[in-house]
Amino acid sequence: MAAEIDNLLAASRQAAAHARPDGAVALPAALASYLYHRGPWPRALELHATAAELAGSRDDPGGRAAAWSRWGDCGS
Repeated sequence: MAAEIDNLLAASRQAAAHARPDGAVALPAALASYLYHRGPWPRALELHATAAELAGSRDDPGGRAAAWSRWGDCGS
């Protein structure tokens, strides 16, 4: 996973930039454990915040809460 983390993070940012909220919410969720343990934490915070905003915009309160929870985990 370490060899591909930059590509996976870029894919998540790309999904967010091109109005693909499913991917922009799901990919950070799938990477959460890795990001929590290994970072890069600034990017993890950015991705989880974006995921929370996108989940809120598609009326997914559970997804939004989960993304903010993961954001808090990385920020603590």
